[in-house]
Amino acid sequence: MSDQIMALISKWLMTDTHDRMTGRQVPNTSANSVCLSVLPVADTYCRAIMELVDQNYKLPAMALLRVLIELMLKVCWCLDRTSEEDTESKIQSWYKNSLKQRRNWLKGMAEGELAAEEWRDAYEKEIEAMDEVIEEIHQKPIPPFGALVKDLPGRCRDIYRVVYKQALQGIHPDLLVLMDTVKQDGDELVSIGDIHSVAEKDLQGHCLYMALRLACWVRTYQGWECREMEDEAEVVLRRLGERKVE
Repeated sequence: MSDQIMALISKWLMTDTHDRMTGRQVPNTSANSVCLSVLPVADTYCRAIMELVDQNYKLPAMALLRVLIELMLKVCWCLDRTSEEDTESKIQSWYKNSLKQRRNWLKGMAEGELAAEEWRDAYEKEIEAMDEVIEEIHQKPIPPFGALVKDLPGRCRDIYRVVYKQALQGIHPDLLVLMDTVKQDGDELVSIGDIHSVAEKDLQGHCLYMALRLACWVRTYQGWECREMEDEAEVVLRRLGERKVE
């Protein structure tokens, strides 16, 4: 089943959308650059999630699913034409935030005790260059993720409230998660090494749905329909016992 789902995901993200964009030689804009870059990255994440699910590594799959969802929702925020802020400004906000995060990482590396002197000099020069670029971007940094999601349409907020928060268990396993990896067999406790309260088909369905929504957001921005994709997803989700596509 995972192979069939992954083939469909790659068809949506790559063949039907990414390859169509490259074939039509879309204009060189920031939005198109984001679209062209995120599609193969999302395809890679989906492939890794499916392979982990096939091996019954559900917690690592949930960790990657959360990364995929966050990436997808940020792209959707950028491409959403219903908001007051235009797409270019939102991409610049994301870019500014990305530079600040990279700068902080480099600063930590430069101040670390293990950094060689020549590395520190290289880091400091890169930090100075980043500071100049950051200073030239007048947009505010991208809002905190929770605030960003509030600006998105209802279905995206639902993804955040339900799937994104559930997938947190894969990144920050707490005591309840650890307890969920142990089963009682008679009078003995047996460790199964992974969470058993989450079904494989649920993770497969979530991954499929995230890929669908991302492909549809990109295609909608390009002015293309995605009804055929939604119909294809409906068939698979019904087989998995998942929700209807909306």
